[in-house]
Amino acid sequence: MNKHLCFIVGMLMIAPLLTTTGAHPQASTPGSANSGAAPLTFFQVDFLYSESTVLNSNWGCLVVDINLFLEQVSREEGFLNIMTDKGWVVQNHFINKVAGHTKLAIEFALGNPVGTDVTSLSLYREFSAHPLVSFDDGPRDVFPVDDMIINAEGAGESWTTQMETPMSLLTFEANMPTFNYTKPLQPGENVQCAAGQCWPMAVANSLQYLENNYMNIIIPHDHIPGLKGDTSLVGQLDTYSDRNVVNRTEGGGRNNLQMIQGKFEYLDSIGMGSKIVHRHQGHHGGITPGDITHAGITSYDESVNGNVTFNWLYAQLKNCSDVEIGYFRDGGGGHAIRVIGCGKTMGQPWIRYIHDSMQTNSDPTDMYGLTEVQVYVTDLDGDGIMNVGSESREIGFALAETGKAIGTGTWTGGIGLAVDVINFGPLVIDDLPWSIAIQAPLMFFGEFSEGNIDLPPHETVQVKTMVPFGLGFADLRITAGELQVTRRGFVFGPFVIPLKET
Repeated sequence: MNKHLCFIVGMLMIAPLLTTTGAHPQASTPGSANSGAAPLTFFQVDFLYSESTVLNSNWGCLVVDINLFLEQVSREEGFLNIMTDKGWVVQNHFINKVAGHTKLAIEFALGNPVGTDVTSLSLYREFSAHPLVSFDDGPRDVFPVDDMIINAEGAGESWTTQMETPMSLLTFEANMPTFNYTKPLQPGENVQCAAGQCWPMAVANSLQYLENNYMNIIIPHDHIPGLKGDTSLVGQLDTYSDRNVVNRTEGGGRNNLQMIQGKFEYLDSIGMGSKIVHRHQGHHGGITPGDITHAGITSYDESVNGNVTFNWLYAQLKNCSDVEIGYFRDGGGGHAIRVIGCGKTMGQPWIRYIHDSMQTNSDPTDMYGLTEVQVYVTDLDGDGIMNVGSESREIGFALAETGKAIGTGTWTGGIGLAVDVINFGPLVIDDLPWSIAIQAPLMFFGEFSEGNIDLPPHETVQVKTMVPFGLGFADLRITAGELQVTRRGFVFGPFVIPLKET
């Protein structure tokens, strides 16, 4: 089983694209998959779930070393297609460079009878500048095939009882939209996961992202491997969601409602409840229609017919929200992941996500499994629910959180009032409307000032009133976008003295 250990050593993060049509990377030698030096490595998946084991499945997985591959093909991005004896199994997968992303996993139908050990794979591949509507066979290369373990589960309180069905053939239309968006990744935003811990870890990965990107979000617990009862971030989320834990190799899952409630309790305990806006889609795993309020924090229900939609996922990611998904499997069980990118290729929607695919009960050294996956989320069975690369996996719930990016800093009195407006977030805020109102018993003029400003990421811009003239204690109110802050103050002629915040 030494093949099992090699898979996830190489699967950290995001996706590149393949080469120009007719240009092929050299096939790997038998030892190259384990060395981690090959641009493309191929695997046969063994599923080792808690209540279901399938060795030598009919699932394959391609791992692309993004930088090595794009350097070899002398391109910055493109679309990868692969033909095997099974058919067109890798279809228009977009590969590109994004900061922090190193490796991309693409699952596909291997084509063998279940139980048959596949040691090599004959295939034809092309890497093109544009996606293809159809794809024909061509000159083949033979690649060695190693083994990979997948046992990722823990979303919900039941366990996986049957192997999923590999991805089916998709149809592409040239007149349909093609676009992509993927977030940069920083070190430590994907951490080793204990058995059954996928939901707390997906949330922990997201909170670490928010802390990395929003200056006003402070997470006091370190994002490291952990367990219920300890001081790690994921251990705290284990504790607040009350996950049943024996040790790192044995533990239960959490459903969607239990996890969101545990998350809100944790955020309230560290004083971050008012710093983050929460939204969700999907009515599954304990989630009922309507907003969810718990521990004084609300998540706003933005479901469409009770389901998760691709357009919503894309909008959240573009808005620098972080997104977690809980999907469920036929026959029971499910998995939670953090989504870091998405797009459409000729109208077919896909996502990129990170997780630990080899949780500790199948990874006793706790070293392997950190993986970035790209997968189509087309509704394969026509029931209105997006599938995750298989008719056997459906997205039941998605949770998005956004840091409140706009805040105020120093309030400076004197002749008039000046207030520092801060952009805590990573996005440029253009043409932000602001206003300052001074309400005192006697105001002769200058009680209202307004304008628009541009706020660069993580920067401060000062806004000022016109010269006022009034007398008495006053309410000083600044509005900037959706932010509104009021402080008490005193006005004496043109002089304004800010006091405490109300």
